Amino acid sequence: MVVGMLDEPLSRFLHGLDLNRTGVVLVSDHGIHTGILWNFGFYSTHLENKLPGWYMALPRWWLDTRPGARQNLEHNEQALVTPYELYATLLDLGGYTKKDVKFKSVVSDQVAARDCDEAKIPRTYCRCH
Repeated sequence: MVVGMLDEPLSRFLHGLDLNRTGVVLVSDHGIHTGILWNFGFYSTHLENKLPGWYMALPRWWLDTRPGARQNLEHNEQALVTPYELYATLLDLGGYTKKDVKFKSVVSDQVAARDCDEAKIPRTYCRCH
């Protein structure tokens, strides 16, 4: 489980949650960018730096009350998403309407296949390059 790889205090906190009553969203601003592997210029570490983490754990009962949520999450699991989709998702999870938000929630919508140019991701941060 991913939780075992986290810092001990965060791991203890997450293990103490009642995940039947609590949703958790963890986001990082970037992947690995320090250490011996980074210093030696391994391609995998430079690729990871372009892939910030976004992890969600939502109660099963909550997913069961949202038609299509499970399917949308599975579809979007490997989609190219941006902080804009994160914003739309957080609004969605909070129960706010998205009428003025032009981006898609990964819970309620399926993000279309796209490349970095279409997603407005700078080339420096694009995992495709």
